[in-house]
Amino acid sequence: MSKASWRTPLLVLLTGTLVSALCIGLRNTFGLYLRPMTEAYGWGREVFALAIALQNIVWGLSAPFTGGFADRYGTGRVIAVGGVIYGLGLYLMAQAHTPAALMLSAGLLVGIGLSATGFGVVLGAMGRVTTESNRTLYLGIASAGGSIGQFVLV
Repeated sequence: MSKASWRTPLLVLLTGTLVSALCIGLRNTFGLYLRPMTEAYGWGREVFALAIALQNIVWGLSAPFTGGFADRYGTGRVIAVGGVIYGLGLYLMAQAHTPAALMLSAGLLVGIGLSATGFGVVLGAMGRVTTESNRTLYLGIASAGGSIGQFVLV
């Protein structure tokens, strides 16, 4: 079996949609943790909001780099490493007892993980394996995965 023979557009669509659902779906659950975390640690909502703002900035600033890494080293590798970073960020977020720990976990690590598992990397892979006539359909389905993830996970 050649290396590319299993990389069918349908398999990439299914896995890309699943990755989008998990990545974006988990990210959109963070608002649920605002009140419990701020009440448990006596923080104002601005601490949590700053961590999420940092996450968005890191996500956007690191996207060109994770996209470049995906082009150079392979989408699967970047998504796998990004998933580990994302998971580590989520774990450390659950353990964060100080604002600095929340900035590092929910801000920096989750932001990098989102960049490596988000739409930029997933849709790039999708665009490479689909035909021009099916590309918009496949990209739309994979993008809808983020909305489905938000609906299911929240």
